[in-house]
Amino acid sequence: DRGSEPCHHRPGRLGRVRGAGRRLQRIRPCRRPPCESLEAGAGREANAGEKRYKSVSEARMMDQHRISTEELFALLFKTSSLPLFLEGKASDMTLPAFHEYIASLCTRQNEIPEHVIQRAGLEKSFGHQLFSGRRTPSRDTALQLAFGFSLSVTETQELLKVARKSPLYPRVKRDSAIVYCLYHGKSFVDTQIILQDLGLPILGGGGRND
Repeated sequence: DRGSEPCHHRPGRLGRVRGAGRRLQRIRPCRRPPCESLEAGAGREANAGEKRYKSVSEARMMDQHRISTEELFALLFKTSSLPLFLEGKASDMTLPAFHEYIASLCTRQNEIPEHVIQRAGLEKSFGHQLFSGRRTPSRDTALQLAFGFSLSVTETQELLKVARKSPLYPRVKRDSAIVYCLYHGKSFVDTQIILQDLGLPILGGGGRND
């Protein structure tokens, strides 16, 4: 019977199915469905973004709850009992550790220490020691960090206060030049050039921990 004879020129339907089955077996199945992988990745990104948002929000809330120096002066002038004032405002009369303060600045600016250190013209290892609290800054080093953070004059005065250093005083020629540079948004390098052109000591010129 010709209908029952196998064809030698092309595989039958059963042969094609078996061949396709063998090819499919060579393809390793995905261990995780694509939709599940995408959802997991999106979830991780969302969680990281939420953590960054919370850290920035917490830093801003801490600043809002902290009483300003002007308000503290006003309360001090109005108080009828100095012991009660000192007891009640004890938390507002303490300064944070310098390394904690500059870490909070990084959080508020969504910045990383490496970029701040580089813009401040500080040696990398020394800069990281400042951020870890292993080293304390000199006045010049604090001013270099002010340029690294692109701080305003007011913010720089606050940074100097936290560093337990004297504030910028416009009657001092060098301080006046630094205030000018801060106000006009000059970079650290531009500030060094201006100081040098004026015949004034550059920032950090006497050593890395001036």
